Amino acid sequence: LYIHPSAQGQGLGRRLLDLGLGAFAPETKITLEVEPANATAIRFYERNGFARVAEGNETYGYRMEL
Repeated sequence: LYIHPSAQGQGLGRRLLDLGLGAFAPETKITLEVEPANATAIRFYERNGFARVAEGNETYGYRMEL
């Protein structure tokens, strides 16, 4: 997900995330990758129930699961 900074903080990211997750229902395990340097995205996903399950490196981002 990417929300332009000028539109962040308005609930758009959460709504898009809900729509995306709804497409996978009733799956119970969702995995995504986030660039390690993208602290804003990491915080967003953590606030929305994801947890880091693998550390990132120069090639792959953090793996996060819901």
